[in-house]
Amino acid sequence: MVREFTFEGARNTRLQGYVLEPPANIPVRALMVIIHGLGEHVGRYLKYLECFTGQGILIYSMDLRGHGRSSGKRGHTAPRSLVLEDVDILCRIAEKDHPDKPLFIYGHSMGGNIGLHHRLHGKFRPKGYIITSPWITLYKNISGPTIFFMKIISTFAPQLCIRSNIDINELSSDKSQIDAGRDPLYHGFVSVQTGLDCYEAALEILRRSDVEKEELLLLHGTDDHLCSVEGSRLFMKNAPKSCTYKEFEGCYHELHHDIDREKVSRTINDWINGRI
Repeated sequence: MVREFTFEGARNTRLQGYVLEPPANIPVRALMVIIHGLGEHVGRYLKYLECFTGQGILIYSMDLRGHGRSSGKRGHTAPRSLVLEDVDILCRIAEKDHPDKPLFIYGHSMGGNIGLHHRLHGKFRPKGYIITSPWITLYKNISGPTIFFMKIISTFAPQLCIRSNIDINELSSDKSQIDAGRDPLYHGFVSVQTGLDCYEAALEILRRSDVEKEELLLLHGTDDHLCSVEGSRLFMKNAPKSCTYKEFEGCYHELHHDIDREKVSRTINDWINGRI
């Protein structure tokens, strides 16, 4: 069952929240907070998340600021300090509702970038992090001159939005799972500040990949042509033993919508089960 609610994020921003509850006959064993990717919204995850609610995992999620049914200019999910605070607030809501349950943060793509950055700077400390296809290294790198101009523009027009140019055909190798083109809440925009925040966060994520924090499960498809698998490989070169890494051969960007989605959910459930 899905329960909708709204809550006040950082700086009084109205955010759309969702709670996905396990079936009535299954007790709650753990909590999961979802951070979605660029241009999308939580509604694209609902079917997939049943893999976890059926195992007694109660899920809290939100449409990020500038996305879905939350307020904000479409594509402007910045500044990063406020986004991390939004995540903290949602985690505290979940913890208040279920204070005795372990909580895991699950971030995908841009949400993976946010999740890994939260692992370094977030005030709320979860039991662990699950990260899929994170924005660490883009398949099509942003050039140095482009970054230079983004930094200049962000000083006077941080909310300026441009087309993200995401090719939705690169989301999944299973074309039956690609619904972005038919989704009225899916948008193809990213603000200058959002792109710059993700770029700078990715540099720090790699630079501090050896930092010991909460346990991490990192998953990536080898044929991801949006967020390159090389970024996750670079991260794991210096990552501590508390980080578990698995690649899915032939899978594209959205592992939860790709051919191995059942293996992906089983990998995540097994990892969580080993920690609760």
